[in-house]
Amino acid sequence: MKIPAVATFLVIAIPALAFAETPSELWHEGYKITWESGYENVEECTPEKGVVLADEFIFICDTYEYVYHYGGVFIASRSFSYKGRTVTTNYLCLEDADDCLSGTLVRKRQ
Repeated sequence: MKIPAVATFLVIAIPALAFAETPSELWHEGYKITWESGYENVEECTPEKGVVLADEFIFICDTYEYVYHYGGVFIASRSFSYKGRTVTTNYLCLEDADDCLSGTLVRKRQ
């Protein structure tokens, strides 16, 4: 009986971190806009090839995404504590798109 209880807990706990992908769901989960641009060229975003944003950041997607988007974008971020460490999760949201892309935001070296 312990295994179903653990599985139920994981199913309930994980969606707030892993499956909040629409802008509305992100706002509901406490994400805030941390960066935005009126125009970016986002054709593909993969773990191997990130998207350069305004020559300031690189967003590296967790999965393989081929969106071919030309327009406004924003980064939604949220920090939380996990085992005594602060962890920040990031999503790249595309203007007029229903879903946001999860990944890692890295500042480019100048």
